[in-house]
Amino acid sequence: RRVSWITNEIVAVEFPEQVVAVNLKGEELFHLGRAYVGKVERNNFDSPWVIVSKGKDYKRYYLVNPLTKETREYRILLQGKPLQSVFDNMGRLRAVTTLDSELWNDATKIINWYNDGGEWRKLAEFKVTDRIWLPQTIADDGRSLVVLTNIGRNTTAIQSFDVDKLTLGEVMAAHPTQGAVFFIRGS
Repeated sequence: RRVSWITNEIVAVEFPEQVVAVNLKGEELFHLGRAYVGKVERNNFDSPWVIVSKGKDYKRYYLVNPLTKETREYRILLQGKPLQSVFDNMGRLRAVTTLDSELWNDATKIINWYNDGGEWRKLAEFKVTDRIWLPQTIADDGRSLVVLTNIGRNTTAIQSFDVDKLTLGEVMAAHPTQGAVFFIRGS
């Protein structure tokens, strides 16, 4: 289960098959969808708008306001169930990681998608048994990603990723025996 802040009074609670908006008293306000992608305006806690996926195939995305229950279709054509998402400093959805199956197994694929304002494009596809990279944030240059990766390593590290050349770049944080678990971007 994962909990994400929507506003100062509402959180999105993710369960295996659904996401619900809940107030601070624990009362369910609205069924948002099957998978939570993120807030439309990440740094605006007055705005309740979120992006969710609905339907069994996870191919339909919607903008949802849990306060008014208003729902609008969001044009984003990605394959698979959203696993994590990355927004830029303006609150725009820039990268999404999806799974191509509901359940994890050796045939499951992890797919990294990227959008710089135009069309979504697939950056990489990995089997769950492969060494992989996962986007964590947009780099300060606004064009590169900062990723968590175990490619070419015995541990995980934080590295840059060039979205044009599709190559890993500078190692930003690593340890010879301990893996990086997550990255928190400073304000």
